[in-house]
Amino acid sequence: MTIHFSQYFDEGVFLGENIEEQPSVNISYLGSMGLLGFLERELGLTGEYPTTFERASKYAAALEKHLTEAPDAFYADAFKTDEMGVARDLMNWRDDLVWLGWKKLSFNNQPQRLKTLALVELHFIDRHFHFGVVDRWQDVLESLLKDVKSIQIQLIIYDDPELVHPFFKKLFHQLNNCVSFKKLNDNVTIDQNNLGMVKKLLLGKVPGDDQLKPLSEDTSFSILRLKDNHLAADVLANQIKQGFNPLVINNENKIFDYYLLANGLPASGSTLTNSNPLIIQLFKLILVGLIDPLNVYNLLSLLQSPYSPIPKKLSRVLARQLIEKPGVDSLQWKDTIRNFFTDLQKENPEDKTLKNKQEDIALFLSFNHEPTIDVTRIKDVYASLKGWADKHSLLNIFEHTEEERDQFAWLSKLSGAILQKIQNETEPYTGTRLLKMVESIYEPASFPNEITQAGSVERVSSPGGLLANRDQGGAPCFFIFR
Repeated sequence: MTIHFSQYFDEGVFLGENIEEQPSVNISYLGSMGLLGFLERELGLTGEYPTTFERASKYAAALEKHLTEAPDAFYADAFKTDEMGVARDLMNWRDDLVWLGWKKLSFNNQPQRLKTLALVELHFIDRHFHFGVVDRWQDVLESLLKDVKSIQIQLIIYDDPELVHPFFKKLFHQLNNCVSFKKLNDNVTIDQNNLGMVKKLLLGKVPGDDQLKPLSEDTSFSILRLKDNHLAADVLANQIKQGFNPLVINNENKIFDYYLLANGLPASGSTLTNSNPLIIQLFKLILVGLIDPLNVYNLLSLLQSPYSPIPKKLSRVLARQLIEKPGVDSLQWKDTIRNFFTDLQKENPEDKTLKNKQEDIALFLSFNHEPTIDVTRIKDVYASLKGWADKHSLLNIFEHTEEERDQFAWLSKLSGAILQKIQNETEPYTGTRLLKMVESIYEPASFPNEITQAGSVERVSSPGGLLANRDQGGAPCFFIFR
């Protein structure tokens, strides 16, 4: 088994016409996550691991438990203000330390703050449920130290061994008998033209006395500066439609895919990175009925959202009513909601779920006018939102795409985190405290946008994914910058 490795390869590679090195059963091109998965499989270490969000929640619980033992811990004051924010920061510090070989369960002879983190670790570790990527890598290294002979591979590494993270230096040393290094730029040819001069400069070589020639004499390299990514994607998609066949290097491909599809071309594959689409935004919008004073713009956004636990027909009527005659909780507002369910009851007299639906809508569309919020109501609102999101992520009766189902599942996870956080609380919340808690738990996520379709233009996310020159008859590379 031959594995070609570079930190850039997780996002794909371009191999050109090199038939011998194409991916196959015995040849793989892997980045750090791909290599981690392969080594875990070979060493029998595979399993289900928590998401970053689940780990941060667990670390927050560990920090809170440690405060019962050491109320004056260095993070105590900040933790009272922003539990999840502090938990994420300290967990990242913890992970960086583990990368560097920190003895996380050794309390003696450590500086005070590291000793505190080591004591927190006692409450954090729980079999593998606390495992992040760094813990998984440490597990792999420990297994290799015991039995490196079980790994029968040829590992070709393209990253500079002097520049890789110290952990990977240790890993490659342990795999020394099967490791060889290769320069990422070995396959780059340098011609005597403008493009060749640019390549020399990028590779840190001296271009000599050569000078750039005007574009009228040398078309090997040119820069086209466009107004924005939309115009750039539109121009490129139009050129591809007319027969242009470039290799695209683009690390944020959503816009480009939209213009490819608009021109009737196959998508090249893209992800909604750090996305907070309309489904996920419901996590915040649903607060509108809980916090005083009422934010009318958020209420209108909730009513006009294409995804909402409030029935579309009712939402449209209430949104129009709110625009034409501002004000909520009036007799007209309440009559509109009551009449909506009365009509539903007449249409479906046997529907026994209507009462529960009406109670859920009352949760979302009744408004708090007090400075504090009953914690029981907060629990009811997010329990209802979670149940609604679970139905839409799991049941096939709803005609959602896989991407939408993923977003509903993420909304359910966020709502569940709120419920877990406040499950044992009884004291009322202020609006400020509730908003801080929601903001600390809320985080964007990445979701598939378009899958790579057959016949699409070739694309890599980084120049580090180029392992071959474009063939002589092909078009040059084309960059779209974020």
